[in-house]
Amino acid sequence: LFYAGGDRSVMAVTVHGGSAFEVGAPVRLFQLPEGASVMDATSDGERFLLSVWTEEPPAAVFEAVLNWESLVTKRLAEHNR
Repeated sequence: LFYAGGDRSVMAVTVHGGSAFEVGAPVRLFQLPEGASVMDATSDGERFLLSVWTEEPPAAVFEAVLNWESLVTKRLAEHNR
């Protein structure tokens, strides 16, 4: 199991399932660079895919269109003139 700790360290613990659930001691693998997050890891834990911002992250834009059916009807009517 891999996880990012509070100090941005990527940690690993061994997990054994079965009749008794057992978790090993955490091991620090590496420190994440500023602006990075772990996206995925190979099954052997040798390679990690990181997402890293190279500049300020773009602001998220969300636009909700209300009453869109009347807008479509109006635009169709204008188009058919």
